[in-house]
Formats: sequence, structure tokens, C-alpha cells
Amino acid sequence: MLIPVEVFAARIRLDLDPTGQDDRLPDVELALKQAEDAVIDYLKKPDHGWNESTVPARVGAAIMLVAQALYDGGDKGSDMISGLGTGDPRNPAVALVYRLRDPAIA
Repeated sequence: MLIPVEVFAARIRLDLDPTGQDDRLPDVELALKQAEDAVIDYLKKPDHGWNESTVPARVGAAIMLVAQALYDGGDKGSDMISGLGTGDPRNPAVALVYRLRDPAIA
């Protein structure tokens, strides 16, 4: 994963059990995996070659925004995901990474 669980948990102020015995850990990991997949898919960069130390800051921020929306759920999560699907630049995640997106091939 491009964003470590600990970094994401600190960002959303989620105090996870440091021993890894936290019941919320699977949900956090799933949200991060899904968010990473959604953002990378939006960017059209499946072979990006990034790791957690080389991922551009704005890509990491977009992943964390989407992961938080997925983790929190509700309308906020739906809006964040639909914004990636439509490419709406008013969507915060899209706004962060729009310039990095590979253009569509006609």
C-alpha cells in the first residue's frame, strides 16, 4: 500500500492499538486499498512505480481523502467516489490529482 495504516490513522485521529489487535484494523486496511485502487484507476497509472516513500504528496492526500470517505461512509463517501467517476474538478480528490491524470486516448 502507498499509504501506511499508521499515517492514515494519525491523519483521521484514529487511535489504533499499536499491537495490531484492533478490531477496526481490517476496515482501515480495506478502505486504504480501495481508495488507492480508485485514485490510481482515475489517474490511469496502473504501473506507476511509486512506493510509500515516492508517492507524490497530492496523490497520497487524495488516497487519504477517499479512504476517509469510504471509512466514514454515508453521503460524503458516495459524493467522493462519484466525483472520481465523473472527473468533477469540484471534488477535492479530483482537484488534487487532476493535473497528473493521463489524458484519454481518442
